[in-house]
Amino acid sequence: MTTRPPWRPKITAGTGAVKGALLLSAVLAILFAQTSTGRTVLDGLGVSGSPRGFVELYFAAPRSVPAHVVSGTRRVVTFVVHSEEPRVEVVGWSIASTGSAARITGAVRLAPGRSVIVRQPVDVVCREPRMYVEVALPGRATEIGYWSDCTDRRPLHRASKRSHGARVGSRARRRQRDALKGRR
Repeated sequence: MTTRPPWRPKITAGTGAVKGALLLSAVLAILFAQTSTGRTVLDGLGVSGSPRGFVELYFAAPRSVPAHVVSGTRRVVTFVVHSEEPRVEVVGWSIASTGSAARITGAVRLAPGRSVIVRQPVDVVCREPRMYVEVALPGRATEIGYWSDCTDRRPLHRASKRSHGARVGSRARRRQRDALKGRR
């Protein structure tokens, strides 16, 4: 007579009945999953085979998002809406910024796997030292945004400070200053 190892359970007549019941339950569950009701239940649990679609939102050129803006001017906000939904969708978007009570809204029609670039002018209203611009897809919990430093007026360009044909170096500036004071 051989001895059975302690980790191996003792096989009895009832064990076969349990295995049969488990096998029958698995077959019935597979058959139920093939019905429309079964698919609905599996979809609700998030374990069904068909993947859900999604919509992406991102800046077309993230490195060109302005670090500084001038109050009273207009900036163009450029962003991309991309759809991976299984059908044609109309996707609404909105742009809001601090300092402005107005919210700009619009919508794009997207086929599956397609993208649309949106270029929308926005009035720059600086009531604080910094301005936040937010682009959102309402109802989809998707948003992007950026901060920009605000200035009240346009900075003077270097070219506007130069006289015609003057060099940029300090020697040229010294000559110009001396000429204005009548030293030469």
